[in-house]
Amino acid sequence: MTADTKVLTMTRMTMLAASIACCLSAQGQAQLTPMSRTVSLADLNLAQQADREILDMRLTKAAIAVCGVKSIGDGVGNERIDACRTAALAKGRRDAEVRIAAGAATVRLAARKD
Repeated sequence: MTADTKVLTMTRMTMLAASIACCLSAQGQAQLTPMSRTVSLADLNLAQQADREILDMRLTKAAIAVCGVKSIGDGVGNERIDACRTAALAKGRRDAEVRIAAGAATVRLAARKD
């Protein structure tokens, strides 16, 4: 291997390491970004059980959307996702009750992904 080849190889390795570090840093920042979804109440008659079940399904789907999808074999990550979903869904349900009482047409479900 010549000196020029060694320099070129080291330059490529440095650039690759910098690219990976940049991507990991961006990924870490993205995971700390609060995520949210708006859930509509406008088309529901919450005096009916069927519509209350629809609202709960919408809130559940929103919790999945903001907290992420589980991965096979990632126990720690899946535990975080479960905790995120549980907290987001509980808060979404409480917020929905308040918004319903106030006559609002939407509720916002939010979570912070750590």
